[in-house]
Amino acid sequence: MHEPNLASADFGGLRVRALALLADASIVFLVAGVLLAGADRYLGEAGLPAALVTAAVFAVFYWPALHASPLQATFGKVLARLRITGYQGERVSFLRSLGRELAKIPAGALFMLGFFMAGLTARKQALHDFFASTYVVREGEPRSALAVATIVVAFAMPVLLIPFLGSPALTGLIATMAQDLAALVREVRNGAVLLLSQQ
Repeated sequence: MHEPNLASADFGGLRVRALALLADASIVFLVAGVLLAGADRYLGEAGLPAALVTAAVFAVFYWPALHASPLQATFGKVLARLRITGYQGERVSFLRSLGRELAKIPAGALFMLGFFMAGLTARKQALHDFFASTYVVREGEPRSALAVATIVVAFAMPVLLIPFLGSPALTGLIATMAQDLAALVREVRNGAVLLLSQQ
């Protein structure tokens, strides 16, 4: 392993990375909601399976495609002023970025402890960063207010608008997604409590 060419870099810690993740999750949720609402409105219930597949593909490739792009960051990371780099500060390839995303599966397998490693390691690497040989580098103060506004608006819009479109299928789907999100938030909170109790 090469010594990083980022001697003066500031690495993104747990809180700023969590802010970026929530902003990204809200953006993916909004896009999925728009896709599903559009399909239901213009194609009827028959269009929902194709819209679900499209939303799933978007959700899977959102992170690796943007991390490998010239931005080196998702939109949430742009708001948090973070970018993904290799150990020499270089842009990562799409395959490496995809591998990093797949490594989030074992990172989150046990109370999200692989993610919480970012709060304990010297260069603030989570388990998936170690797997992919990447860093999350900070490039200034995060735009926290804009990130929080993005989170609130992007999560609220589909939940508020879809029931007004009169689609029982979509209303049930959004309710299920909201329950899944609430379960994820509880799991992250429980992992954080466990981590803090060990310090």
